[in-house]
Amino acid sequence: MSEQDAVIAITSGTRDMQGVMNLIWDKLLPAMQTSALPANDEARKDLERPLSNLVLRMTQGAASSPLAAKISGKRFVFPANDQELEAISLESSAGQARTLVMRVNGADYRLASGPGAWQKGRMAYGAFTNQPVAVAGVWTADDTYTAKLCFHETATSLIARSKFSGEQLLYDAEYNVAFGPTKQPQLVGRAEWFIATSGTPSLGNLSKTARNRRRAT
Repeated sequence: MSEQDAVIAITSGTRDMQGVMNLIWDKLLPAMQTSALPANDEARKDLERPLSNLVLRMTQGAASSPLAAKISGKRFVFPANDQELEAISLESSAGQARTLVMRVNGADYRLASGPGAWQKGRMAYGAFTNQPVAVAGVWTADDTYTAKLCFHETATSLIARSKFSGEQLLYDAEYNVAFGPTKQPQLVGRAEWFIATSGTPSLGNLSKTARNRRRAT
C-alpha cells in the first residue's frame, strides 16, 4: 500500500480470505491518515483485551473410550501415500489416550495427546519439515480418536481422525488451509500383527520401497 506507506501481513489461517480483505478495506484503510494519530489509551486497551484472550479451539469429545485399552500400543500400518504416513499407534492409560505415535517418512514421532490442553512436541508431516507442533486429542466416538495438530510457527493446523474397526484403521486428515485440497485422501491401515500372520506383505516395507523408488527417480 504505497500511498499509505504501509504493509499488511496476514497469517490468520482462515478459509474466508475475502472476509479478511473486506475488513481491511472497510475498517483499516479508511482510518489511515497522512499524519500520526494522537495517542488513545482507551482504544488501545479495548484492542489489547480481546487480543490477550485469543485461543485456538480444541476438538470437543470424550477423554476416554472402552476401545482405548484394547488398541493401546497396537500399530496400524499404511501403504505408500502422499502424506508419507507409514504407521499410527495410540498408547493409553486408564482409558485415555496419552501418546499418539506417528511414523512419517521413516521417522517415529511420539506426541503427547490428551483432552483439555495443548501438548507441545515436534514432527514432520507431508510437506512440512520437522518443526514445533501442539497436539490435543479426544474420542469423538467410541471407535474414533480425533487429534488436532497445530503447526504453530505457521498458519496451518491438521485434524487427524482415526476410526478403528477390528484389525483395520480408517484415517482421514484435513488441513484448515492449503494450496490445494484441504481434505486428504482416506488411508486404510491394518494391524501389523494381522499382516504378519495373514501372510500379506508388510505395508511398512511397501512404504519403504516406495520412498526408495522416489529417491532413485
